[in-house]
Amino acid sequence: MPKRTKIIALCALLIAAIGLVLSVFVSEQEQDYETAYTPSESNKAISESSTEAEAVEKTDEISASEAAALKAARYKQLRAEENTDISFFGKVIDTTGKGIVGCRVVFQVSGYEASENLTDDETFEVSDIISTNADGSFVIDGFKGRSLRILEIKKAGYTLEQGGRFSFTYGTRFGGRHIPEASNPVLFEMVELDGSAKLLSINERVDVPAGQDEITLPLRLVSSDEGLKLKISFDRSENPQSSGYDWSYSVKLINGTLQEADDGTLLEAPQGGYINELTQEYDASSTSWTMRSQKLIYLKPENPSAHAGIKLTVFSYKDGRSRVIVNGSFNPDGRIVVTYR
Repeated sequence: MPKRTKIIALCALLIAAIGLVLSVFVSEQEQDYETAYTPSESNKAISESSTEAEAVEKTDEISASEAAALKAARYKQLRAEENTDISFFGKVIDTTGKGIVGCRVVFQVSGYEASENLTDDETFEVSDIISTNADGSFVIDGFKGRSLRILEIKKAGYTLEQGGRFSFTYGTRFGGRHIPEASNPVLFEMVELDGSAKLLSINERVDVPAGQDEITLPLRLVSSDEGLKLKISFDRSENPQSSGYDWSYSVKLINGTLQEADDGTLLEAPQGGYINELTQEYDASSTSWTMRSQKLIYLKPENPSAHAGIKLTVFSYKDGRSRVIVNGSFNPDGRIVVTYR
């Protein structure tokens, strides 16, 4: 066989061998592809992925539930911590500083009773009555709660100079804390009345819901037919800021006039200078802004011989609610209405 013919034959065999090898390789690759990506295997992968996602979601749900339970438990703990031992030392004195024996002291202890429901808080109140000792002192203890209120101090022939109610907070987290001291009791000064002064106590408190911009508040007077009524109007911005909000109020005496005390005390009602309405405004941008306003006011009813003196306290809360507290004295036949400090 010629040399050239042999070379051609060898090339043909080599080409055939290469073609066979390539054919086998392609066949194996196609088989591997079909094995790796059959519908059943693909569905299995998708199913496993979905199961993992559901497991993650379920884990998140459990975590949120546990977090809510922990938050509720912590909330109850904080509320419970507010209830502490109540101890109070007080003393009732006259205008000379001498203790007054036998005064009737009415008080109330209140505290928290947080329920299992995070938003369903309950409070408790316990009231009691004690009398002052020979030196005018009295002690309140043996109670547990968050705050103490002195509701009333009375004795025949006397009237309480400060007037109204007194609150003392013992909680550590939600408000201030009163520190009782036996050597430094809280003093309550009473004024001895002469035979001509028969003062009647005024003590009113009302909570005004959000959205209500006016109230009429009757001042209930024991043993008197005098119909004293205050008309109080409120105005406030619709979008309060975190640092404050514009608000104002005005007060009128229905069937009478009034006048703000200009010296910080109420003692003898003035003969003239009364007006129909008092107004107080608070600007959110002012450094003197406050949510709590207090005024000392003389009231002059239509009865020419009657006068009253009140301490008016108005609260304006960020959520739109308001609170009005009125404490004072009414004299049906005179201008002496007792001092407020």
